[in-house]
Amino acid sequence: SKAVAKIQEWNETKLHYEAVGEPVDMKQAITPEVKAQCEALGKTMAEKLLAE
Repeated sequence: SKAVAKIQEWNETKLHYEAVGEPVDMKQAITPEVKAQCEALGKTMAEKLLAE
């Protein structure tokens, strides 16, 4: 989505955070698909933190 692309651009030019998973584009309501994407991202983030 445009929002994800804008955030990625801002990260590349200003923040320089390391991406540890696929971004999740959340709207006002959380669908089962978005919930699964969020859970997968959370697990990826936890694995990255525990590996350090």
